[in-house]
Amino acid sequence: MFKNNPKYLLSVCSAIILGHAAMFIAGTRVINIDTHYQLIDKADLHERFWQCMVYMNGNPPGYSILILLVDLMSFDNRYVMLQILLPLMQCLSFVLFFNAVQSRFQRDLRIPAAILFLNPVTYIYFNYPFYCTILFNISCLLLYVLFTERTNQNKVLWLVGIFASMCFIRSSWHLYFITGFSIWAFIHYKAKARTIVIACMFLALPASVYVKNYILYGRFTSSTWLGINLSRTHLYPGCNAPISKYVPFYNTRYYESYVDFSGPEVTKFKDIPVLNRNNFYNVRYMVISDSFMVAVKRCFNPAFSLKQVLIGGVPVFFQTPVMYGILYNDYQVGTDKGKYPWYAIDFFDLPDIHYIGKSGKEFIISFSGYSIIYPLLLLLLLYNWRRLGFEMQLISIVILLFTSLYSVTDPLESNRMRYEIEPLYYFAVFYMASWFIYGRKEKRDKKPLTA
Repeated sequence: MFKNNPKYLLSVCSAIILGHAAMFIAGTRVINIDTHYQLIDKADLHERFWQCMVYMNGNPPGYSILILLVDLMSFDNRYVMLQILLPLMQCLSFVLFFNAVQSRFQRDLRIPAAILFLNPVTYIYFNYPFYCTILFNISCLLLYVLFTERTNQNKVLWLVGIFASMCFIRSSWHLYFITGFSIWAFIHYKAKARTIVIACMFLALPASVYVKNYILYGRFTSSTWLGINLSRTHLYPGCNAPISKYVPFYNTRYYESYVDFSGPEVTKFKDIPVLNRNNFYNVRYMVISDSFMVAVKRCFNPAFSLKQVLIGGVPVFFQTPVMYGILYNDYQVGTDKGKYPWYAIDFFDLPDIHYIGKSGKEFIISFSGYSIIYPLLLLLLLYNWRRLGFEMQLISIVILLFTSLYSVTDPLESNRMRYEIEPLYYFAVFYMASWFIYGRKEKRDKKPLTA
């Protein structure tokens, strides 16, 4: 019905651009990411690119490569270029998402489809060139590919390409996960031999990172930081391991009194400049992370970890993403925490509940539309599993998998991580609403062309 609706698309995209212009006039700028430890050092990235690609092991290189491309496009002035590119990315995300919605539901959903992209918190994230924003875009592309008509073989190649790009950018999109998704797509869409061969070539790109790290470091992974990441929330306070007294992600010299850096894992790379910088890509962080992992395993306390997930991880995951620490600090007004400029609000946030305990201490309970609707959505998707077509089943698996993964592995930042798959959640809300309103009259997922 709205496949050719240029006026609507143009009006929403204009509102997005004008919103960013208003924020810029008000003094908002793209958040600086130069010190983010997920990003390879700028000088090394430019001057020793291939050395970085070969030896870096803390994260997949895709994110750093994207930022390098921005640097090259902007003649080494990345933030000027990002100030232009990010609003355009937001517009592109909206166009992809809207086309997926209208193709799947074929009802007038213009207003609800636009709400997510006109929500002020979305403007904030599109001033933050981090994983969450990039994967938000790719999630919209995933929906577009799944729910718009195309041939089976074309759809398979697009899906595998999307999964491979996510794995190449973000370590949480593990090679095992995307391989499973790809095989499922091969079977469902009856992929031909030629299609499978090309798809495997796509998968070879992120797989090369795993193979490279296994050859160099003996670890079949795209990130060697799992131990140090888990220690932030799952290292039991009563643990007697010496390293448990240390703070994760700190200067390497901080750990010298406990961690032995004289082993072959460090000395064999002493002549590789990019692995010996005073940053988080120093090869010593592999040894530090391994030490933390040993402590986490040795002192694992199921009750403590379960408490961390249920009290920290899950509630934070369903919290408004504007409460993510970096954004919260950047956009708060002065020192009055909790008060934001007009553009740093969330349409789906709800007022906090304050109450005084028996001890006289004040407690604050934060609620949001996410914490009410999204858990119900997960239950509905499980309840309706057999009625879902392949496309909605795939979306449901991705949502369930990463909701669990982010709530368990990094509870402190899980709301920011949820924003990576926010379009998938929001799209699934439309499905839930359609199911309640139209029940069995709702059409199943449209099948692609069979040619």
